[in-house]
Amino acid sequence: MGITLVTAAIGAFCGALFAFVVSQLNERVKRNRKRWTEHYNGLIELELIFNSILGVVGDNRALFNKFIKSYNDSNSRKTVFWNEPNRIPYDSSILNHFLDIELKNKLFSFGEKIRKYNHDIETVWQGYLEMRNSFLKKDITDEQYKISLKEYINGLAFLDKGCNLLDDRTIELHAYTRMAIKKDKEKNKGLFYYLPRASQLGSKELDDEMNLLKLEIKEVQTKSRNEIDTYLGKIL
Repeated sequence: MGITLVTAAIGAFCGALFAFVVSQLNERVKRNRKRWTEHYNGLIELELIFNSILGVVGDNRALFNKFIKSYNDSNSRKTVFWNEPNRIPYDSSILNHFLDIELKNKLFSFGEKIRKYNHDIETVWQGYLEMRNSFLKKDITDEQYKISLKEYINGLAFLDKGCNLLDDRTIELHAYTRMAIKKDKEKNKGLFYYLPRASQLGSKELDDEMNLLKLEIKEVQTKSRNEIDTYLGKIL
């Protein structure tokens, strides 16, 4: 009788323990799957962010080159510029979405570069804006404005070099993100896939994806220029 009760108690305890362990594992899997979904959706959002950054960088480069050319072609050196350079869009909070530790480190470094670059844009523009307003109000002489304008053009040349660096870094991270999305589409990854991890991407894979992305960007740019030329040909 006593042994039967002990056996029953042990059986009940083991059953309850097993049910508890299974329940905890199930909850862990659910949490990890939810975390992976957030990671994957973050990768998709990151692609859109990189596309936006490349667009803004391209717009700024065109603006800088236009200003510099206008200045060099001007005999009076009293050109007044009205278009303000765009700031690079980036929200560092997106880092919280990802499981890939290497990607998080890359994005943190990338975000710091953008923050500093935007600060440089602000510094160059505000310095010129102050002098431009003073010139229009006749608070400074033509000669003083010419000196200020030359400094502004030098600042734009500096920012243009930054565009090239940002362009290259954005393309690299964009290619990395596209490869990560392809990897994450694979099935049967197992439980440990949903945990924080190091990168699973090889350098050759990344180089190939970068070259492919550059070709796609070039094709889009060529198509866009052809469409603009065709439109202008119809209205001019």
